[in-house]
Amino acid sequence: MFVIPHLVKALRRILSRSVPAEAVVTAPPARPIAPPVLRALRPKTAPPRDPANDGDVGTQHVSDVMDKVMRELRLRRDRPLVRVNEEPSAVNGYAIGFVFADRVHGGFEYDFYCRSPLDALDWVRQTAGKTWVTTEHLEQFADLALSRFDPPRKAA
Repeated sequence: MFVIPHLVKALRRILSRSVPAEAVVTAPPARPIAPPVLRALRPKTAPPRDPANDGDVGTQHVSDVMDKVMRELRLRRDRPLVRVNEEPSAVNGYAIGFVFADRVHGGFEYDFYCRSPLDALDWVRQTAGKTWVTTEHLEQFADLALSRFDPPRKAA
């Protein structure tokens, strides 16, 4: 407890002494550092690609990334996660049929019908508990249900 005041006094005495000029050591001049943009543009050796992870190891060439994005966009267009299966009619009791697709488990599809926005909300609650349903499924379903149940609004 009394050690700290004694240390402070000792440091003050040391710092109050004048230091001769020849005792001051200067650091060697620093090597100029390239800005981060220039460092990013330097060629790097590509790390080994991991085929098990779709090549997502380290840096990738732009064309590889674009090919992967285009494959994903085509998959979403050709096999959407959520789609409207049946429009309302007297046959199905004026309900809208929706289909959730599971791309991971070999094309499994889960279909159900909604008659109202409240019914759609109940299906969100029920499908959210499924292990294969993702947030992307729920977002797409909400967008589709909103577009089917929400009447078009007039511009003000």
